[in-house]
Amino acid sequence: AFGAELLKGENSLAAVMQAHWVDRADQGASAIDDLARIGALYGLAPREGESVEEFREHLKRYIRTFLEGTVTVQGVLRITAEALGLHIADEYEELDSWWTRGQSNEELVTVDLPGFDVAPKLLGTDAIITHGAAETSAQVRGSVDLSAGVDLSQANVLRLKIDGKGPFEIDLTKDLDATTGVQAQQIVDAVNAQLAAALPGQTIATLEHNFLRLTAPTRGPEGELEVQDDEDDAAEIVLGLPPRAYSGQAATAAQVTGKVDLRGALDLTNARYLRLLLDGTTLVEIDCAGPDPANMRLPQVIDAINRGLGFDPAAELDFYPATHNDRLITLASPSRGLTSTLAFQRAAAQDAFALLFGDVPVFHVGRADEPARVTGRRDLSSGVDLSEFALLQLQVDGAVSLIDCAGEEPANTQLPEIVNAINQSVGAL
Repeated sequence: AFGAELLKGENSLAAVMQAHWVDRADQGASAIDDLARIGALYGLAPREGESVEEFREHLKRYIRTFLEGTVTVQGVLRITAEALGLHIADEYEELDSWWTRGQSNEELVTVDLPGFDVAPKLLGTDAIITHGAAETSAQVRGSVDLSAGVDLSQANVLRLKIDGKGPFEIDLTKDLDATTGVQAQQIVDAVNAQLAAALPGQTIATLEHNFLRLTAPTRGPEGELEVQDDEDDAAEIVLGLPPRAYSGQAATAAQVTGKVDLRGALDLTNARYLRLLLDGTTLVEIDCAGPDPANMRLPQVIDAINRGLGFDPAAELDFYPATHNDRLITLASPSRGLTSTLAFQRAAAQDAFALLFGDVPVFHVGRADEPARVTGRRDLSSGVDLSEFALLQLQVDGAVSLIDCAGEEPANTQLPEIVNAINQSVGAL
């Protein structure tokens, strides 16, 4: 009996000792007990839902991390995995470490700049990578939306110099029936058609979302595209480019162009008289019909009007009040300036005004001589920053002046300061 008790005590001692061994503790148990007590010594507790064997493996992995070190790459990864509750392949042969890669593999490298690198101070950044661009052609992109059409009745010429050739004067209304409401594609066609002989096989004008684009054929620095100022200049209308040169205007005569297309036979049987008052002094009523009123032609009507105003069609004079372009009548006063007037009055009977001219005003006046004038388009009422760009070069009546327009506070130059600077400089010429 004593021997049995002694054996029982020895077995109990062995059981107690085994309970303190990680590999033996809670062996075969359904709940974590002794392992939790061991883990508490290291500040580790079982996770929710963790089984006995899962916590055993967790505890051994946790203790190994601290035994083998936490400041190595392997240790950092193990600590991170522990915090996230992950199992990772953490042996060095299982890690994709950069020092084990071959030379052909790409490496992630952090470069510490030397203290003498001045790039951040000069450029505002540690490094810049920039790429060049392929050669391009000279281009002008318009800023006017042409989708609704444009009025070219007063300005219809585009003057271009392309790759050293030209300048070419392009009539944007050539062969068009109407000079108002000219469509974008008609403008493109006019440019390309009139340049075809000088630049065969080249497409100079194209449309880009209803905006006109002009492109020179030659790529690189030799390519050139110049839009020049000209009389009847349409560059502002179709491209949005205001002129840089302005000229005074000579006095003009009162003038009107009809809106009725008069090609073909004209029947003036019931509307044959045109009553005009020229320059406020000459009142005439002209019979525009000939021997066959029902079958009149435009040149016959023009001759009749000129004869009625005292200008012989057969005399080959330098000026005739009535002219035509094969479609429309143009009537002008023989005088110029503000005293030049042209007024249509109602004829006593069979009035031909509406038939020959259509819906045009009945009174027109000439224009006096005018100096060269340009009006700015930017609102300067709140001032303007001229701290970087302040010089304006003007040529007035042949004399050139370089003007510093900056005010007392250049970054907030006021309009009166600019006006005063220009007037003082130009007045001293």
